[in-house]
Amino acid sequence: MPMKVKMQAWLVLVSLVLTVDFPFTLIQAQQSNEMNGETETITVSPIACWWRASASAVRVGEEFTLVLTCSTLETETTTVIADRSRLDPQVIQLQPFEVIRGTQAAESQTISSRFFQYEYTLQYIGENFDQDLEIPPLEITYHVESRVSATQALEARDQQYILPQQSIRIVSLVPSDAKDIRDYRPETLREIASRRLSANITRIAGLMLFAISAVLLIWIARQIVGYRQKTKSSKQSLGDRTILKAALQELETTSRQQAIEGWTRELTGRALTMLRIVAEYELSGSVLQTTIEPGTPSQKGQLQINQRLFGKKPIVVSSPVTAETVAQKRKTLEAQGDSRYVRLAGLQAALEQLTLATYGLEESKLNTEKLDESLADGIQITVNVIQEYTWFARKIRALKHAVIMLRNQVWLR
Repeated sequence: MPMKVKMQAWLVLVSLVLTVDFPFTLIQAQQSNEMNGETETITVSPIACWWRASASAVRVGEEFTLVLTCSTLETETTTVIADRSRLDPQVIQLQPFEVIRGTQAAESQTISSRFFQYEYTLQYIGENFDQDLEIPPLEITYHVESRVSATQALEARDQQYILPQQSIRIVSLVPSDAKDIRDYRPETLREIASRRLSANITRIAGLMLFAISAVLLIWIARQIVGYRQKTKSSKQSLGDRTILKAALQELETTSRQQAIEGWTRELTGRALTMLRIVAEYELSGSVLQTTIEPGTPSQKGQLQINQRLFGKKPIVVSSPVTAETVAQKRKTLEAQGDSRYVRLAGLQAALEQLTLATYGLEESKLNTEKLDESLADGIQITVNVIQEYTWFARKIRALKHAVIMLRNQVWLR
């Protein structure tokens, strides 16, 4: 009977070896004969690994596959935990071979073992021909955990397992009887056709993307041109100082003409238009600008400014401000304690006199002294307004506005 038990144990061991296709060594296990109570102890290794290469001989630069398979013990009472960090395809070093890429297969488990596997793609670039090169031995750190209860396990010290070496034959690229150099990666007609198809698909895709991009660019350009044409008449194209200086020049020209010819309705209307533009800047800070075609005469109540740049069309500027509008703003500023109300009072008086002279009185009844005084005041006010539209004056005005806004917010809190 003891011999029969021994034969059964060895048959079990041989069947395990044939099933997993690697050499088992020893771990403690027990085979019991329930009939006579005899016990025999056999042992197997807690971890075992082996290499398998896709080719036993390769040429320089030729890619080949190297598979590493490991088995660790895993039962209800004992578990072997291996450190796999050094086996990752991104980390492992197998000099003198170069690891090009690699993958890890899904784990597999039997009743008493757990299997894990890595597949590496290698190549050799070197000067050693017609000789065997060895895969360097690797060390795997592992430890054994033994469960003594459902919630408690004992962990043994770390141990080292050295993988067996694997030899690869490196053969020459050029056989001894060759008369020319042979490519280390010969291509087949199927591979050439596949690459040609991929290149054609890529070229067609590139042409389609280029065509789509061109259509989009044309559409965007047309939208921009259309938008500019729509907003050209309302877009401000002249600076404030340029407009104010043009108004001042017209007022000075009017002053010289009336000194020679005397006051007429044409001169009072021209001066009234210029002071309305100046008053608009005092009230709102900007005026309406409109582009007209070259050679188009300006209408009454408009200031035409011809731009010097080539291709630029003339701009006409106008303002609907009246003496009553200035009077309302003057009262508001005076109530707020703003010193600008003094200048608005002068503008109001000049606008009243020029409006009366233009639309109310006959030329023979014009009060030339008051008109001279109004024109002189208007010129001086225009000069003062121009000074406030310098870059430095604008920054100071913006700073004062910010301080006022901040003070108001503080008071509201």
